[in-house]
This record gives sequence, C-alpha cells and structure tokens, in this order.
Amino acid sequence: MVSSATLHQRVVNAMSRLECQPGILLHELQQARTAMDELRTDMESTMEYETEIDIHDKVENLKSCFGVLQCGAESIIGQLDDFFDEIVEGRKKLLDMCSHR
Repeated sequence: MVSSATLHQRVVNAMSRLECQPGILLHELQQARTAMDELRTDMESTMEYETEIDIHDKVENLKSCFGVLQCGAESIIGQLDDFFDEIVEGRKKLLDMCSHR
C-alpha cells in the first residue's frame, strides 16, 4: 500500500504547510467562492458606477480560480486512480496467494 501511504503523507504535508485543522482541504474552493462574491458585488455596483475595467479583472481572476480548481480536481482524480489500481493489484496478489497454497 505504497500509494495510500504516499497519498496520506502528501495530505499531512499540505495541511502542515497551510497550518489548518484536520479535515478536507478546500482552499482552492474558498478562493473561487471569494472571487465569485467579489465579482457579484462589483457587478451590482457597476449598475451604479459603470466601472467595466474592474469587472473584467475580476472575471479574469475568477477564470484563473476555476483553472486552479480544475487542475486540483484532475490531480485528485489521478491520485485516486493510482490508489484504486494499487488496490486491484493487491487483490490479485491476495487471490494468487490464496489459490496457490
């Protein structure tokens, strides 16, 4: 179970770098939510002040946050795929050991 140990160690290292409580890391999701809230606030105030340039910057920031979220999700999917592959290999080895007594 090398992959599970590696995955666990990476999560522990990431949590220690962020100095957060144990649990699910949602840093990227919180960044995207904050960017979306800022954009919503700016769009509501634009109706009054018409500052199109600021909104364009906020939209670009939101797009980059979504890109980070996508990259993080793809990374998690890859790690889970490796983890499940290792489980399958372990089950095959166990089956071979049990069938060749």
